[in-house]
Amino acid sequence: MKTFSLFIFFLLGYAQVLLAQKDSVVIPDPDEYDWSSHIYLGPFINMSIGNYAQLKNALNRQGIDFGRFQTNSMATLSFGIQKQRVKIGMEALYGLNNSNTSKKTATQTRLGFQAWSVTVGYGLIRQRNRQWFLNAGIGFQETRVNIYKMGAASSAPSVPFDNLLNAPTAGQSPTLLHQNTFLELSLEHTFRPKRPVSLNPVVRFGYRYGTKPRDWGSDANISFQNAPADRLNQFFIQSIFVMSKNHKKLTPAEKEARRKNREANTWGINPQ
Repeated sequence: MKTFSLFIFFLLGYAQVLLAQKDSVVIPDPDEYDWSSHIYLGPFINMSIGNYAQLKNALNRQGIDFGRFQTNSMATLSFGIQKQRVKIGMEALYGLNNSNTSKKTATQTRLGFQAWSVTVGYGLIRQRNRQWFLNAGIGFQETRVNIYKMGAASSAPSVPFDNLLNAPTAGQSPTLLHQNTFLELSLEHTFRPKRPVSLNPVVRFGYRYGTKPRDWGSDANISFQNAPADRLNQFFIQSIFVMSKNHKKLTPAEKEARRKNREANTWGINPQ
């Protein structure tokens, strides 16, 4: 599966080269466009790799196999406004649950997360066809971990369904919860628009770092003693698509007409 994902990622990179809009007298100059609104769609190659070192150490000491690096596929939806070289964006993302089963320790762990971020980007490079943005921002992430003890079905406790709140939890931990505000830095490559409406591939890779370590807790009605504290430490890579609505610059005549219209309509009412 990982090999297939890497193949698709490199295939997308090659597709970006093929999809680059070539110079042509028929295609409008990208400099004609002044600002754009963007919608980013990320159901394709969208991955993150996180490191929760203190949780790993605490679980490993209990005989629970929990890897140093946690890889998650992501689904994202984000919006942006771009004015020349400056871009402001807001992103919501969902990290799909991964699952790791260890036959050696007879345990299974699952990790997933949800997050949002607000970023400001600056166009470091703006060529005829391509543009590179450096994005920086702040966000918030909530990570959830579930742990199960694997065993024969006959050894599982029998629980009356009408008595769930008093059910034993042996062999299963409460959901572990970690919340962290983070800073984000990323580099983004896409193509400059040359049409009023455009659809282009985007490649973005970056890093998220927690502002300070936070203790692991639970969404259950319990509190932990000596809970490990982690700081978000996450790399991510995205190969997604952006749909843009692009607006041309006003000509001097259009600017003058707008100015006169505003002066003549101070209260927004057309004179008769």
